[in-house]
This record gives sequence, structure tokens and C-alpha cells, in this order.
Amino acid sequence: MRRGENAFVVAAIILCIGATLLMCFMFDGGAMLAAFSKEESESFFMLATGPYEDLTLARTTSDLIKSRGGAGYVLKEESYEIIYAVYKDKAQGESVLKKLEGEGAYLKRVEISAPKLKWAKDKSAVEFALGYFQGTFDKLYDLTNELNAKEATIEDASIAVSALKESLVDFKSEAYKRLEGETDERAAEIKLAIVTALALVENIELTRGEVRATSSIRYQLVQLALTKKALYDRLN
Repeated sequence: MRRGENAFVVAAIILCIGATLLMCFMFDGGAMLAAFSKEESESFFMLATGPYEDLTLARTTSDLIKSRGGAGYVLKEESYEIIYAVYKDKAQGESVLKKLEGEGAYLKRVEISAPKLKWAKDKSAVEFALGYFQGTFDKLYDLTNELNAKEATIEDASIAVSALKESLVDFKSEAYKRLEGETDERAAEIKLAIVTALALVENIELTRGEVRATSSIRYQLVQLALTKKALYDRLN
């Protein structure tokens, strides 16, 4: 295949992926709130190690975890914890935890309460805007699994991340338009969360091989989950 033809194919792939992701974003807002209507909260499970009282030791451990493809995210609460990765359900986290037996790893549950939207003038607009999270999280989550299983290359990841960025830009524009009539400060918090999600995607590093790419995406996923937790705490 000639260079011009190859570029055309790549562009077509990005366009198709982008269109599909935007459709997912547009439906995920309602789906997410529907799921919350059945349960008052949802949970993420973070695979972690620690605690560490010394920041230098925590950072050394973080670097080691990153070199193995983990997030290596340093979480500061009462002490320092290092996050390997964030999982959608407990079973997935426990499956990986078994492989780290003897390394002092454990699962850390992060519970997120359902958002209360009584303040919203247009609830459907707010629900749509909150859909930013699931579309972003699911795509990056699947991509880490594909890279880790060697089912995707760096080139595949680059195409997927580029498409996700484009979709988020389009989603942001649509969400801002729908939120124009919302004057409550919580609407501004949602807008900021969308901007933050876009920044996290833009910060993904894909130039140092599959292992480091997986680490970088997992790092952004941890931040994405923690940002959602902080946002929903403010919405409630």
C-alpha cells in the first residue's frame, strides 16, 4: 500500500471510531443515571500497595510499578499508597491481586454516591453532560487490557487515543451547548470535569513502548476515577 493510501485508511479509521465514540457518549449519560436509579452508589476497586510514611520510598515503589505497566499513582491520605490500577468490579481486581500475592497488595474500594440533580433546570442536559465519564473510561480501560494482552500495538493505541480526543472535543461542545441554561455552580463543576477528562487523555504518553503506554493510560484512569468521585461528592 502506498503512503497516500495508508494515510487515507488511517484517517478513515479515526473518523469511524470517533463517530462511534460520540454516539456512545450521547447515550451513556442516560444509561449511567438509569443504572444509578437501581442502586444508590457505584464502586471502583483500586489495586494498591502501602502504606508508606516516607514519600521517597513511595516514589521509588511508584517508579518500579510503572516499569511493570502499573499506574504507579501516589495517593496521599493519612499516609502514602501506590495504586497499580483501577477496576470496574471486585472480581477483576481480585483476579490480578492473586498474581501479586506476597507483594503486600490489596484492593481499595472507592464508592461513589448517585448524583442528586434536583437543582438542574434541565435534568436531561445534565445527565448528558455526565456521560463524559463512561465514554472516556470504558475506551481507555479496554485499551489497557488490549495493550497488556498484546492484542493492540502502539500504533493502534495512538489511533484510538486520537479518536477519543476528537470525540471528547465534540462532546464538550455539545454538552456546553446543552448546559447553557444552567446557572447553578454545579453545572460549572461538570464542565470543568469534562475539560479535565480531555486533559487526561491528552497527557497519555505513547512513545516509550507498550508497557509504559499501559502504565500511562492506567495512571490517567486512576485520576479519571478520583475526579469523578470528587465531582459527585460536590453534586450531592
